[in-house]
Amino acid sequence: MPMRLFRLNTRERLDFLQGSGRRRPWWRRRRVAMTIAIVSAVLALLAIVTVPPAVRTANAAKKFQSRLVKSQQLLVAQRFDEARAELDKTRKALDDTRVAFRSLRWWRIVPLVGSNIRAGDDLLVIGDILLTMVGRVTDFTDDLIGPFVKRDTPLTLASLSIDDRTQILERLGEAEPTLRTVQTDLRTMVERLDAMPRSLVRSRVNRELAPLRENFLIIEEALSRAAPIARILPTFLGHGDQQTYLFLLQNNAELRPAGGFIGTYGIMKVEDGEIVHFTTENAYNLDNRAKSTLNVEPPLPLKLYNSAERWWFRDANWSPDFPTSAAKAAELYRLEGGREQLDGVLAVTPTFIEALIALTGPITVSGVEFTRDNFVDTLQDLTTFGYYRQGVAESERKEIIGALGQILLTRIYELPQTQWSELWKTMLTELTEKQVLLNFTNRDLQTFALEQKWGGAVESVPGDFLMLVDANVAALKTDPVVNRTIRYELKPVDQHFEATATITYEHTGDFTEKTTRYRTYLRVYVPFGSELITSDGADLTDRSDRPGQVTIDEEHGKTVFAAFKSIEPGTTEHITFTFQLPDAVTQQIAAGSYTLYLEKQAGTAAHAVVLSLTFDSEITAVTGIDTLFAKRHTDLSHETNLQTDRALTLHLAR
Repeated sequence: MPMRLFRLNTRERLDFLQGSGRRRPWWRRRRVAMTIAIVSAVLALLAIVTVPPAVRTANAAKKFQSRLVKSQQLLVAQRFDEARAELDKTRKALDDTRVAFRSLRWWRIVPLVGSNIRAGDDLLVIGDILLTMVGRVTDFTDDLIGPFVKRDTPLTLASLSIDDRTQILERLGEAEPTLRTVQTDLRTMVERLDAMPRSLVRSRVNRELAPLRENFLIIEEALSRAAPIARILPTFLGHGDQQTYLFLLQNNAELRPAGGFIGTYGIMKVEDGEIVHFTTENAYNLDNRAKSTLNVEPPLPLKLYNSAERWWFRDANWSPDFPTSAAKAAELYRLEGGREQLDGVLAVTPTFIEALIALTGPITVSGVEFTRDNFVDTLQDLTTFGYYRQGVAESERKEIIGALGQILLTRIYELPQTQWSELWKTMLTELTEKQVLLNFTNRDLQTFALEQKWGGAVESVPGDFLMLVDANVAALKTDPVVNRTIRYELKPVDQHFEATATITYEHTGDFTEKTTRYRTYLRVYVPFGSELITSDGADLTDRSDRPGQVTIDEEHGKTVFAAFKSIEPGTTEHITFTFQLPDAVTQQIAAGSYTLYLEKQAGTAAHAVVLSLTFDSEITAVTGIDTLFAKRHTDLSHETNLQTDRALTLHLAR
């Protein structure tokens, strides 16, 4: 009998399915009908009460969004008064949204709906932060350049008087607190977006704001650099005290450890934001004037492979650590007769000048047009061969570089303010990619340059490390036709880890007046305490079948493997180093993590990098890789390039 509470017999099931069972009592049917009617009435009432406020909220939010976009556009256009007026209207739109939203807040206690209401509350807070932040940026930018934008004449760097530049530099020097506050606002907005309760609103917001969120992160990163830059820029630009810099043009078509062969040098003087003096000269002229007085022993590889008898100024950048090379350049400049008291050393490659010409447009010097595409080849032709045809003395063959530099600086000073942001981006890109290097005697400036990784130092980092450094020795301007691929393999062996670095050189050129067989003195920087196990591919000299030796040294807190390598045109060659990593790296891996820092040699192109890493425990997470990678249990494979330094972190199961 009790089972009838849970089961129907066959007859009852048929009656139920066919609708032939006994009819329910009338009072029970009426109760169901009344329930349906009451629920319908309540839903209708809720719709009447709720829908209009919801519609008003949506409309107000949409108006807020459109107002905010317009105010940002006015700010970018540097129409500051209009931007402020639009911000006031945007604030009114946000207040309207808040008023309309209040009538919905009692829904917070309703399941499912409540999470959406709470997300709406968060959006209102985010809107407040966003408005405050845009207001701060508007006030700061208006205070910085507003008075000059409102003038009748177009605003360029050249149009600014000394008083104007002084005023801007003073305000920049005081700007760091404001920029830090804006940075904090951005970080708070991203955190509030990420912390919003799960809801339909959050899902929609995530879709709509995903690009905006990424922009917030990019801007926040930019501000983290802009804030200290604002603090140190006045000193760098000679505000209150003229700065004198040794200028080096490092030709990366002929690679040297810190960027490229120093064929041209100069003196640059900066005062209150203006370059008041800039002259350049053939580096050989400085060296030639010191032939009878200079007696500095050159590094042994320069003697062996470049026939150097003395350490000339043009070879000063033999160390890949730019602080070391900059100090040597300043020392040799003085020893060879340089008289200026230097405040720093600024080094650039032709790659940087190409980027500037792309910004300013073609430049014509003495009837020769230089474009981004022809700059290197045209300049190389004029300074190596063309000066004979023009009847120019050898000592004056690089005078065209100074003339080109003066015109380029003038064109940069004449850029309208609408292109200043593009100029800024170009500078940041070239600094990050090590086509521009900075070194200062001022401690604050030097600390800043090193913190931003603009100083070209060999980095001191924990964990694994790899840096490949080529020095073109008597191989003309061959580097642009030699492609490199760096393959780095790691695997556990017994109780330690072994690494193999293989460098592949593909010579795509031929024997010409500019290119020849490639001759490089290669140095491989690895963690201090690494022990070489075996090596293959070193050459005794070019056109020799006899293998060369690998020398082992210690520099800049690293172990260094060095060897000579020669590559004939049209061939591909390899050189390999297998070594045991030090205990410090093994211990780091045993503790559950592995870090690898790949440092780019200054002046180089984006060499290809192939990683193949194997561990004795499972890889649980990977950070620092911005492209696709293959991970399988204990192995990771990845292909990238050295457009900039790369840092990789793996987390391992313990």
